[in-house]
Amino acid sequence: MASLFLILFLLACGRDAAEDTATEFVNWYYVQIDQKQALPLTVGLATQKLQRELVTLQGVGAEQRRQGKKDLTVRYTLDKSREEEDRRYFFFTLKVELPQGRSIEKKLLITTIQREGKWRVSNYDEYDVPLQ
Repeated sequence: MASLFLILFLLACGRDAAEDTATEFVNWYYVQIDQKQALPLTVGLATQKLQRELVTLQGVGAEQRRQGKKDLTVRYTLDKSREEEDRRYFFFTLKVELPQGRSIEKKLLITTIQREGKWRVSNYDEYDVPLQ
């Protein structure tokens, strides 16, 4: 039992909290398309952006959002990260597979900052990848 606890403890220590926050945000915001679940992971500008989106989407119900995304397959990979003073930057590639074999690829930049001992997303941006 003690060895199981030690293994779990070591695994937890090896985790990157900033990366976990960025990845969880990408999952909620881009994959699940659930701004409400992504909101608690944010501070500052990221919070303002999400709140504006939520106001815009007020008339759109959960069932409509589910119908809109049911034919989509969304995958992402973490390409690299960069540390700078109290911030961590995470660069993701997001691929959205659409019906009829089409796909869209985007680059994501997720900025995290540590506030009150917790890592939060302070900004997020996406960029289109030019068609080849």
